[in-house]
Amino acid sequence: MCVPESKADLTIGAGSHTCRIPIHPFPQAAGFVTTMLKILPLLLIVLMALHLIKPLGWPGMKKRGDFWKIAAGAIFAMLVVVVLSHSGL
Repeated sequence: MCVPESKADLTIGAGSHTCRIPIHPFPQAAGFVTTMLKILPLLLIVLMALHLIKPLGWPGMKKRGDFWKIAAGAIFAMLVVVVLSHSGL
C-alpha cells in the first residue's frame, strides 16, 4: 500500500489501494532548479549594470547603450528552451 508523504505528491486510487507519484521526477533536483531560477535573473541584471558602467567589449557589445542585448539574448535563450522542450527533444 502506498500512502502520500507530502502535499506535493499525486495520489492515485482510493481506499487501501492508493499509490504516491512524485510530481517532480527528481525531488532532490527541485531545490537546485528553484535556486537557479532566483540566481539567473540577478546575474543578468548585474551583467547589464556592469555593461552600463564599463562596456564588456564582446562582439556587438562595444557601447554602453548595447546593454539591452543581454536581456534580448536571455529572452531568445528561453524561447529556444521552451521550443525544444515542447518538441520532445
